[in-house]
Amino acid sequence: MLTSSYPRWPGDPSDTIICNLARHVANQPGVKVTVLAPDDAGATSRERSANLEIRRVTYFWPRTWQRLAHQAGIPWNLRHSTLARLNLPTFLLAYAAAVCRHARRADLVHAHWGPMGAVAAFTQPFYRRPLVVTIHGSDWRTDSRLIRRVTRLAVTMADAVTSPSRQFVEELQAMRPNRPWCVWVPNGVAFTAGQDRARPSGSDRPAGAGCRLISVGRLIPERRHNLLVRALARLRSSCPGVTLTLVGDGPCAADLKRLSASLGLADAVSLTGALPHDEVLRRLGEADLYVSATTIESFGVAVLEAAAHGLPVVTTRVGYAATIVADGVTGRVVPPEDEDAFVEAVAGMLADPDQLRRAGRRQRDRVERLGLTWDAAANQYVKLYRCLCAGRGVGVGSA
Repeated sequence: MLTSSYPRWPGDPSDTIICNLARHVANQPGVKVTVLAPDDAGATSRERSANLEIRRVTYFWPRTWQRLAHQAGIPWNLRHSTLARLNLPTFLLAYAAAVCRHARRADLVHAHWGPMGAVAAFTQPFYRRPLVVTIHGSDWRTDSRLIRRVTRLAVTMADAVTSPSRQFVEELQAMRPNRPWCVWVPNGVAFTAGQDRARPSGSDRPAGAGCRLISVGRLIPERRHNLLVRALARLRSSCPGVTLTLVGDGPCAADLKRLSASLGLADAVSLTGALPHDEVLRRLGEADLYVSATTIESFGVAVLEAAAHGLPVVTTRVGYAATIVADGVTGRVVPPEDEDAFVEAVAGMLADPDQLRRAGRRQRDRVERLGLTWDAAANQYVKLYRCLCAGRGVGVGSA
């Protein structure tokens, strides 16, 4: 597996999606996984456990000058860091060399994100293995012409293309109409006992009073956290004591703090920064309503995890996450960028705490019935791997 983002140490929130998928694929019978991930000065160069090995690719020297990957992500880093732009040529060369070296010992290469898929596609003549490219979202819905262009190349050159977004799969298939293997593979969520803890009943507090809103994700402009903060300011008049917790880090953190202070919400908006995954789950368990105003989403793992905790959801009509919310039953779905509709939806949910609790239980039941687990995703990928390897006449001892 080839990725441009991966946890660097225990508790690092960087791309837990790829981490979960790699771990569950490696648990499938007869499969071994090697992940090529970007290096960081604070990370170990190699990790190994059972059938999963992580090898970190050093792409610039000294290591402390590696600025392209992690933090806000490669697209943002390229736009805002001169050092990141200097990293780019050596990043591509280092990854190309690493893919050629390790892919020869593998049966199949699975590249995550379009640019990584392009690196794997252009080096494929040197290792001659089946190539799967997964398009996650920011590589497909991006303002960068360069990233869009290399992603299109990766899609057209890959042996198989997957995405957690049904809409993306339809668009990707249209780019390669005469080639098979364009597959929807949803991401997963782990269901554990006690996640849907009992929440206060309506008799415990006035409507909306003290309710805790939460949103999880990188603090980037496309996620529209500024709309959440403005909405909170409007909600406070009818829902006294309502608070908002923003879990995640990113380039918009300072602007969000300033906005909160200017609206008199310094004590009502909590920016936690990036948190270990276990701590994120704990914060979800303490909240009353999950909110998202994003304009970009392919799947929406954070929404799934909120649902697994019995949280009702108010989100925008973007990505797969919008389809798992039954509008008016388990939450609300509103148009993106519509602040008035968002405020109205949240206020309606908070008006009746008993309704809020029932909606959360229905939301958890709905997601659980869909069977969206990491084991299911891993099983689907391994079936795809075996089909591709069989078609190439190679083994299936690794992925």
